[in-house]
Amino acid sequence: MKTIKTDLELTQNVRVRFGELDALQMVWHGSYIAYLEDAREKWGEQYGFGYMDMYNHGFVAPIYDLQLHYRGMATLGDELAVKIIYHYAEGAKMVFHYTITNLRTSQIILTAESVQLFLSKEGEFLPAIPPFYEQWQKQHKLI
Repeated sequence: MKTIKTDLELTQNVRVRFGELDALQMVWHGSYIAYLEDAREKWGEQYGFGYMDMYNHGFVAPIYDLQLHYRGMATLGDELAVKIIYHYAEGAKMVFHYTITNLRTSQIILTAESVQLFLSKEGEFLPAIPPFYEQWQKQHKLI
């Protein structure tokens, strides 16, 4: 029986900048994807599983699936809390859940989920769990 631990999380605050707005003066939808990616990168630094860690083991992990659910809005100067949680999933993939909260209004403005698959540096899908990923999961008591 596998132990499922979901407390590998991080919250990062971001202040909305002018260049992240659309013509309606709301955060442009593509900016939210950048916020998620920034949180994922920071998460990797915190837990020792960044993009260069994967690359140095001969792998990349592009997004396979990304689901976004918009629930509110943010505008210039708003401070947003971007929370990312790693969820254990069997196989050669990583699953993350995200919540973005507008700290000015306390409203959840976006929830999301991303799935990343492991590929070789040459772009070949490898369905087996890479040994370095399995070792990382054991180190964090995920398996």
